[in-house]
Amino acid sequence: MPNAASITSRHGDSLAPKIVYHYRNSPEPSRLQYFFGINVIDKEGDKWWKGYVGERKTARQLDTIPNATVLHSITVGSRGRDIDHIVVSPQGVFVINSKLRSNDVELDGANITTGKSREFLVKKMEDDARMVYNLLKDRGIKVFVKPIVSFTAWGKFASKSAHKNVAMIEYRDIAKHITSLPVDQKMQPALEQAAAVLSSPSTWQYHKGGLTDEEREEFDGVLDEIDRAHERKRRWGIAGVLSV
Repeated sequence: MPNAASITSRHGDSLAPKIVYHYRNSPEPSRLQYFFGINVIDKEGDKWWKGYVGERKTARQLDTIPNATVLHSITVGSRGRDIDHIVVSPQGVFVINSKLRSNDVELDGANITTGKSREFLVKKMEDDARMVYNLLKDRGIKVFVKPIVSFTAWGKFASKSAHKNVAMIEYRDIAKHITSLPVDQKMQPALEQAAAVLSSPSTWQYHKGGLTDEEREEFDGVLDEIDRAHERKRRWGIAGVLSV
């Protein structure tokens, strides 16, 4: 299976317009705020940036999977709904949703607790897997599609029990999880077909492709500014703890 796909979108492309908009329209931080990495983007924009970081961390792991077709940021709905990542490897077809949470994450079957909040991701993941399965089935390709949630937790990550249908994994373990699954040699021709279909832009009604060169340059510049601000904020936070 090819590592390069015809679809050119990169991880987080669906978030780019939101992040750029909020960065450009946030109040300009004071010199002191800029120095400490504070308020370079408003709270809503910071939320989208964290979503991008989660996708970036997952994507870097997925891109290490050998003999795989890895797709990112595929738009599947008229209102911008997307699938963060799709992987077709010798082990099967996987739809993956990346989540970054600033606090602790605890998993117990379908119950996902982040901090004091409950999240309900199982139905969406099952719906995404069913949609990709039916898309392939309509083209005469019958393969199971397995949903995965990839978590990045800035706090503690704990998994008490697994869900029967949706794998929920810390991002750094996702490539290891996929490559550890069994390979069915009889399914390889169907998986080759699935990779070709899913990597073709004509398969996706709502997917308009990746960013233009100009949009990519602007987005990369904004990300660089936000990344550096968060790094300054992190370092000052560490310095503050050490000085106590």
